[in-house]
Amino acid sequence: MGRNGTVWVWGGDNEYGLCGDGSKNPLYEPRRVQKLVNAKAVACGDNFSMALMDDGTVCSWGHNLFGQLGDGTGYNSPEPVRVPNLSHVVAIGAGHSHALALQDDGKVWAWGWNYFGQLGDGTYEDKCSPVLVMEDARAIAGGRTHSLAVKKDGTVWAWGRNGYGQLGDKTYVDHPKPIKVPLLADAVSVAAGNHHSLALMGDGTVYAWGDNSSCQIGDGSGSDRNAPVAVLKDAKAIQAGATFSVALDREGDIWVWGDGFWGQTATGRFFELQPIPFELQQIGGVTNIAAGYSHILALTREDVVYAWGNNFFGKLGDGSVNKSCVPLAVSRIRNVKSIAAGGNHSLAVTR
Repeated sequence: MGRNGTVWVWGGDNEYGLCGDGSKNPLYEPRRVQKLVNAKAVACGDNFSMALMDDGTVCSWGHNLFGQLGDGTGYNSPEPVRVPNLSHVVAIGAGHSHALALQDDGKVWAWGWNYFGQLGDGTYEDKCSPVLVMEDARAIAGGRTHSLAVKKDGTVWAWGRNGYGQLGDKTYVDHPKPIKVPLLADAVSVAAGNHHSLALMGDGTVYAWGDNSSCQIGDGSGSDRNAPVAVLKDAKAIQAGATFSVALDREGDIWVWGDGFWGQTATGRFFELQPIPFELQQIGGVTNIAAGYSHILALTREDVVYAWGNNFFGKLGDGSVNKSCVPLAVSRIRNVKSIAAGGNHSLAVTR
């Protein structure tokens, strides 16, 4: 069993080297990412992976057509590569094909796909190396084609595509530079899905806005919202999947709402929409959550990782490719300190 910041990966068709071991074989159970130790956190994009190292640097691997590996090239890498000239990083985030990094001084950097201005540098050109986006931030999140940040004063900022109101500024106009989301103060974290956004306040209130075609806003309607609406209280963590949302409350229980086509809402049934937050009954004592495109991971106090939802390419890590509408224990890994879920793969870091 790996320790000391070992990264584990499972799922993905591995065409672009998602597994980080130089192979292109699909993984239905967790396998160690070779040549990568001393990691403390991970993030998943659609076909690429990121790891935040103990020394504050960032490594990435996988698909690189848009420069999302940040290594200054457009070449795919089946093994982890260091993002040059980037240090003192305390948090990382991944969108569909773009990446974000937050430094300890509050600077936010971005690189990769930029067709909708999701890098936030005022252009629409892809970048294969990090560009400075903003300062004075304390949290970041990457969605499919937009990005979010929380500043140290608790305000929320957004940039990129806004066709569904996911930037929360009461318009549907794209913004290639960060804009302030009105009505929100005292935010502590953010999460971004395909076309919707979430923010967690210091008092535990969860706000949501953007695309609501699958009820992922959680306000009981199917109408898009171009400004934040409150949907849940007493939360301590949030995550956004492609078309669904997840929250962890202060008691260690999970709440899910939105698209349950692949069983993400864990109601015991597939193909369901959950219009308001629904409390999962199958597992409790959860300490961390992660949402991918169509699957969810949860880490419990007993150090067990559970997964449910879509299982294309084995991203649930149970050795099969069968979707599940109930949580399943992920094989082989224990002593986990960080988890992440992407398009078709999952990551974990062990102590």
